Amino acid sequence: LHDGAVWSDNAQLGGTLFSARGRGHWSPQNGLDFLVRAEPLRQTHEDKAWYQIHRWVADVLKEGLSPLFRLFEFRLEGSLDNPQWRFVNLPKEVSELLQRSKSSPEK
Repeated sequence: LHDGAVWSDNAQLGGTLFSARGRGHWSPQNGLDFLVRAEPLRQTHEDKAWYQIHRWVADVLKEGLSPLFRLFEFRLEGSLDNPQWRFVNLPKEVSELLQRSKSSPEK
């Protein structure tokens, strides 16, 4: 937190199967500017001995799936009220198609 802006080189949003790691900043004047990357299999229970084998399997899967999850890296920009996102490593049409299908009314 500096001059009314929030910034981070390592913001983490955790889930068990998927999590996200991001870096960037937010300020009231400029809004959001983050680069966010999805990550599989967040590690939990690191201090328990019985979890060591599961952790090893999770590490192997994380490394194996890492190139695939680079495809889900996206830029998050705009205001908190109306954030905009787009994939970094996929054609912009993919982001536009997903956002358009989300905003279209269901029948």
